[in-house]
Amino acid sequence: MNSFMNSVKPVDTREISFTPEDLRLCNAALKAVSRASNVEKDALAVSRLALVIIELRKRGVQDVEQLTSLAGEIFENPGLNDDSPAINDVS
Repeated sequence: MNSFMNSVKPVDTREISFTPEDLRLCNAALKAVSRASNVEKDALAVSRLALVIIELRKRGVQDVEQLTSLAGEIFENPGLNDDSPAINDVS
């Protein structure tokens, strides 16, 4: 597991206040990346991907295309970490 995923803590739902639009955005990205990565039927991989997407959304990524692209890049490149421009340049 890469260092980005190691740094993601379990999600405490009391800390998250996603709107229905946030959930739609995250779900669209999750579906797109899981299909592109061919992991739709791998529950563990989809869960890991969901954590990446949630973290990116919490960091302010609001565009579904950017969220999909960044999540796919992070998911497909386990060497990326919190110091990566892909993680830090999400504005």
